[in-house]
Formats: sequence, structure tokens, C-alpha cells
Amino acid sequence: MKPSSLFKQDGGQTLMLLALLLVLVVSVTGLAIDLGYAYHAQRQLQASADAASTAGALDLPNSAVSAVSDATLASGLTGDKNAVSTLYSVQMVKGYPLVTCFQPCSATVTTNCVPGVATVPACSYNGTATGNVVVVEETGKSPTFFSKLMGFGSLTINVTSVAMAKGNAPLPINIMMVTDSTESMQGTDSNCGIRAAGAWPFSSSPTEEDCAKWGVRTLLLNLNNAVQNVGLVTFPAVNPSSDKNEYDCWNPQITPGDEGTSCTSTNRTLPYSCPSSDFLVVPLTNDYLSSNGSLASNSDLVGAVYWGGAGQSCTGGSHYGIQDPGGQSTRYGEAITEATGVLQKTPDIASAIIVLGDGTVNTGSSPCSSAVSAARAAAEGILVYAVGYNIPAGNCGDGGYTYCHVMQDIASSPSNFYGDTVSTKNCCNPASACPNSGLTDLGSIFKGLAATLGNTRLLPSSSYTP
Repeated sequence: MKPSSLFKQDGGQTLMLLALLLVLVVSVTGLAIDLGYAYHAQRQLQASADAASTAGALDLPNSAVSAVSDATLASGLTGDKNAVSTLYSVQMVKGYPLVTCFQPCSATVTTNCVPGVATVPACSYNGTATGNVVVVEETGKSPTFFSKLMGFGSLTINVTSVAMAKGNAPLPINIMMVTDSTESMQGTDSNCGIRAAGAWPFSSSPTEEDCAKWGVRTLLLNLNNAVQNVGLVTFPAVNPSSDKNEYDCWNPQITPGDEGTSCTSTNRTLPYSCPSSDFLVVPLTNDYLSSNGSLASNSDLVGAVYWGGAGQSCTGGSHYGIQDPGGQSTRYGEAITEATGVLQKTPDIASAIIVLGDGTVNTGSSPCSSAVSAARAAAEGILVYAVGYNIPAGNCGDGGYTYCHVMQDIASSPSNFYGDTVSTKNCCNPASACPNSGLTDLGSIFKGLAATLGNTRLLPSSSYTP
């Protein structure tokens, strides 16, 4: 064989290998895109199922018939209140919505039960057996774009949601608060968004950060610390060596400039990207209320949401709680991810994340879509609520999001989004587009959240065994 023929033969083999490699790369990339789309659609379908089961549970134990009807109307099926447009052939699995009765878990009752409680809501109403739990199972098909070339025309998705009725005995729940302490919270708000008469805790014009902390304290006062644990996450990241400064009684008020610009900084805050960045200020705790129902002065969580002046347990000292030193801009993703990680350590207990911020996500790569992705990635059974505070009009910067849109999409469902007067005006047009538009001050919003978290409750889908 002539040398020139050999080279030509090798060249042909190389081209074939390159072509095969290109096909492989395109196939893998296409599969990743299709799976990513399906994952996003699955989160939407799960949110619709959660909304459906919760809507049904509100009717229990009064009427099982109404519970099934309301759960169906709130489902993800076409034409229903939470229709999922990213999937097709969305259906309620045969036999669902289902009303059933759960008992407290015990040595002899290990399935279809609630762990860690002595009592559960009644399973009957006026002597008629109904139930205290609604189970919803939905299915749908996610379209494929690239995988279709390999014979996969669609991906089938199934989700399950279990919600328990409200009752006299509050159910255990772990709640992680995620609060904004960036520079934008340094502005003053003369009335904390209050447009109606109510208790006023401030002697002078508070900052937006003060108002946010007052809102959290309102939440704590309306919870039951016997079964409801609360933790606190803030952003930007707090230097791990100064966590205590966020709730210490003798904490001096910080001033702009006390923010770190490098990962070796000893300042109060660190850049988001630092490996040692710590967004967790106070882990889950139930020590926030005293025996008489008032806020406990020796609780780190209570201290972290104080706004200034003499602290409750500080003799002549000043107490300011978490503060906003400035420097680092806003992004939610890492803080939401950290809150999710804390809640995932106790998967058998109902969980919720409440994100409070002004929506002005403005730093990092794709900060808006990454915040929504972090919320959507919250483990199954974790409800995510968003409280918009003074959300301005304007665009978020990526993914076509506005500041309002990113906060609304962080919430697990439209009914989980709340906004003060300014936020409601900018986000809800008309106001009726937001289910909670009647709550427009931080006090009412957090009281409403406490009532919601104390009523119907999502349980892990694994708690139900057919």
C-alpha cells in the first residue's frame, strides 16, 4: 500500500470517530436538556399536587365529598386552578384524591401515621366517619426535544402529596426563616408597611431591616414552640467566627464598611463564593417562647431579631440582632440551599422555608434563575413561602424575571406569596391576581403565615402507604 493511501485511510477513520464523538456529545447534551426540563416540570406538578391536597384538607373533617371536590379543582389538570402548562396529559391517578384517616405513630402503628405527636385531628364530624388526611397523586408527560431522536417521545412523571386537616393539636413542623440583610435594607420605613391601626413597637423611624425583624418576632409570637421549631438564615454570608455577634446581647451596632471583600477577612460578612461562607445564624430551636407565651429573652433566635436599644436581658447594653453592613449585594440561592440542607436532616417532620426580601437580586451569575432553582430544588414536602417587602418595579436581570416575578416564583405556589402594600401594588395587577392581597403589612402577613402553618399541613409523601 502506498504511503499516500495509508494516510487517506487513517484520515477517513479519524473523521468517522469524530462524527461518532459528535453524535455522542449531542445525544448526552440533549438528554441533559430534556431531563432538566422534566425536572422543572416535575417541581411544578408537585406544587400543584401540594396545593390540591392542602385545599382538600381544609374541608376536613367536615365533608369528605367537599374535600375531594376542592382538591380536584385545585389540581394541575388543564382548566383547574393550578394547571401545569409545561406538561401534557396531566391526569389525576385513578382513585385519587383520596380521603383517609391517619393516627399518631407508635410501636404498633408504623404506616399511615404522624410521628412525634400524641394526638391528631379527628377523623369524624358529628358522628360521621370522614377522615383527616387528603392524598393526591398526579401524573403527566414531559415532552422531549432531543431524546425523541433516540425513540423517547416523552417522560412520564408521577407525584404524590399528603395533607392533614387542621385541628386543636398543632402538628410538628420545622421552619427556616431566610431574611435579607443586604445594603438595600438600610433604608427607613416610617410605618413598616402598616396601613391600618395596630401595635407599634418603634419609638422612631425604623430601618427596613428593623421592620423585617419585627415581622419575624410577630411570627414567633403566633407559633407553638412545643412542636414548631424555627431557625434563621440570612444573606449575605456571615463570617463563621462572628455568628454570635448576630444575636449577642452586647453586640454593637455595625456601620457600613464592616463587610469582608475576601475569604480571609475577619469582618462580619464574607463574599458569597467563599468556601467558609455561613448563612445559618441560628439552627432550629424551640426556645423562643417563655412559659407565659411571651418571647424568651435568653433565646438566641429572639436576640437575632431585635432591632436596637436596650435588649430584653441586657442591663445597660445595646442589642441590634442581625444587621445590614452593606457591601455584598443580593442573591438568594445559597441561603435557600442552606435552609433546605438544615430541613433535610429531619425528613420525617413537615418543613417550610419563609424567604423575606425586596426581590432586588443583582449579583452573581444568573442570580434570579438560580434563586428560583434553589427554591424548586427544595426537597419534596418542604413548602416555600415568599414575603415581598417593598419590592420595586423593574427587571431582575436574567431569565426574563422582574423583581416581583422572582419572589413569586420562589414561592411553591401562588397562594404561598405574600406582599406588603408596595409589593402588592407592583406584583399583583389586578390585586386579585395574588391570593393573599388582603394582607399588606408585615404584622398581618406573619400572623397569616403562623395561622397557615398551624392549620393544614403537608406530610412527607412517604408517610402514606396504599
